[in-house]
Amino acid sequence: MKSFAAQLVILASCLNVFALSVRSVPQAVANECSSAQEVSSSVISVNGLDIVRQVFDCPDGNFTSASVGSSNVRILNSRSLLEERSQSECTTPNPECQCGASVECGCFEENTAPSSSDCSSLLGSTPIIASLQGPTFSIPSNQVHALSLRTCTIAVVNLASTTTEYCWDDLSSSLNSVMSCMNEASFANAVCLALDQRFVSRLGRSQ
Repeated sequence: MKSFAAQLVILASCLNVFALSVRSVPQAVANECSSAQEVSSSVISVNGLDIVRQVFDCPDGNFTSASVGSSNVRILNSRSLLEERSQSECTTPNPECQCGASVECGCFEENTAPSSSDCSSLLGSTPIIASLQGPTFSIPSNQVHALSLRTCTIAVVNLASTTTEYCWDDLSSSLNSVMSCMNEASFANAVCLALDQRFVSRLGRSQ
């Protein structure tokens, strides 16, 4: 009887580990790639918050970036800044390095909005993540990298045929620039698209 009970405890523990290792695809990722398959996941602890970092493959290579309404578009950064940042911060040369790249940002409508508080906390965690994991991150072709906190997810999609390297501070500043329109009732998600369409970042619903 004791042996059977012990087996049940072991089984329950295994199921818990399995549940933790198999995470669902955030809605912000599914909106970009319906065929997304998780490659890896980890948890980053930032000031008591558990940030989930996930990497997804998009096997069919079909990405659906939301269109940006012209009334909400903001163009950030410049080509000269891209060249300067590429030399000083990246581990790869341009065009792989996209730190300082010009992006077009705006908001678009979705059925359900993430909590603006969750999104603010998530964006606020990126400087600490950068200090822990380095100022840049690299995304191979046909991959999506995501950070999630409760209802909010940041998803960065590499639309290029080669690896793209990007800076955490650029990711945060670009998406922060459109947080104000996300607070409006009619808008639920934000998107920033590189002007050369090499990558896109989203701020949207996790589930």
